[in-house]
Amino acid sequence: MRTANTIGANGHFHCKANFEAAQRSSYGAGRASVISDIREWTDQHVKGDPACASLADQQANHWGRAAASAHPDIMGREACDHFRPNGLDARY
Repeated sequence: MRTANTIGANGHFHCKANFEAAQRSSYGAGRASVISDIREWTDQHVKGDPACASLADQQANHWGRAAASAHPDIMGREACDHFRPNGLDARY
């Protein structure tokens, strides 16, 4: 995500990471959910990020996990196109 350095790409990377974890197994989906919750709690309560930013991240996280369950035959990039900002390098 830092390498991409593209404004608005945060949701895309959250979605894609959760999609890829959930696509591996139900265990991966569960772990992704726990990690996402801890990450967003830390972002709000330690880093001081606004609640709206964490909510947006959690929506992208959930979208990725749900897409992996509903569409196991697609790739993360396709599943998370909804969050893909203009100008994000094609390699992501």
